[in-house]
Amino acid sequence: MIGALIGDIVGSAYEFNNIKTKEFPLLGANSHFTDDSVMTLAVAEIMHKGYITDSGKITSTFRKRGKTLSMQVMGDALSAGGCRKIHSHTAAMKMAPLCGYHR
Repeated sequence: MIGALIGDIVGSAYEFNNIKTKEFPLLGANSHFTDDSVMTLAVAEIMHKGYITDSGKITSTFRKRGKTLSMQVMGDALSAGGCRKIHSHTAAMKMAPLCGYHR
């Protein structure tokens, strides 16, 4: 999960400004956490607190974490037509906390 969060922050500077090189600064002035980082942490919180079978607590956790995001951090997460198209890499990132979950 830590790798997913670091990758999200590193990639944030290039999300809408793609580069075609393997040589680039890992962190810069335009690097920041994103909505994907926050929602990944929300999944980790849900797992840690044992909310996995409580849909009400799951929903409230996502809403609480979502409210902490400013519109600038949200970027293109929301559009006039509703939520953005979900890409497989962001869905996979949000599931990273499951890798460490054991009962």
